[in-house]
This record gives sequence, C-alpha cells and structure tokens, in this order.
Amino acid sequence: MKKIIYLFSITFFILQSCSSSNESSNNTSNDDNTLLMRKWYVNNSQCSNGNRNYHEFTTPNIYRHYVYPSNNNCNYILPEYGTWTRNGITIIIKYDQSLGIADTKLTIDQLTATTFSFVANGSFGGYHVLSSY
Repeated sequence: MKKIIYLFSITFFILQSCSSSNESSNNTSNDDNTLLMRKWYVNNSQCSNGNRNYHEFTTPNIYRHYVYPSNNNCNYILPEYGTWTRNGITIIIKYDQSLGIADTKLTIDQLTATTFSFVANGSFGGYHVLSSY
C-alpha cells in the first residue's frame, strides 16, 4: 500500500511540475522582447499606395509610430517617437519631450509572432489589435 501511495505521489508531483513550467501560449507574461521588437501594423488602416499606420519597437528600446493622414495623399508624416520599457505585461512609452505627447501605458492582452493586442491608457487610449507580416 505504501508503494502505491508513493507511486501516486511521485506521479502527481511530476505532472504538476510539467504543467506549471509550460509557457502561456500568448506570451503575455514573458519578458523576452524578441516577439515585441518589430513593425506592428494597424489592422484597419491601409492606403491606396500600400502605406499602413504602424508602431515599431526596436533596440535599444526605441519606439516609433508612423501615421499617414488622409489629407496628405497617404504619405507618412514624421513619426511620433520616444523610448519604451517593458515590465511583464506592461509597456510604458515615453515620447520625446519636443512632441508634447503624454506618456502611454500599454497592458498586453496577447503577444505572438503575428498578433499584438493591448489596452492603451494615454495618447491613443482604448483596445488595439496589431498585426505583423
């Protein structure tokens, strides 16, 4: 009887340790920034010349947001830019002071190789879903 209890205990601990070490499929709690560092395109914006609004995260923690205004023949204007830092599921964007834009806090909902969704507080508040191609 002791052997059976011992065997069940060992099996339970092995299964428990395997399930707790698995990473979440959306990587929201993963501080590895390789998934984040790329161009993230706004899904509902594309111009006739192919330009799309996008956010770009690069090293060393450089952030750029390229926007094409509809009244500018779909050509990009100077980007909104600054720096970013990440702590778990929170990203803080600090814009260059010369732009006069308030800092923004992003709370990551999903971060995969092709999808980046988040809730933003600050200059572009609300829920956003971006794609990487």
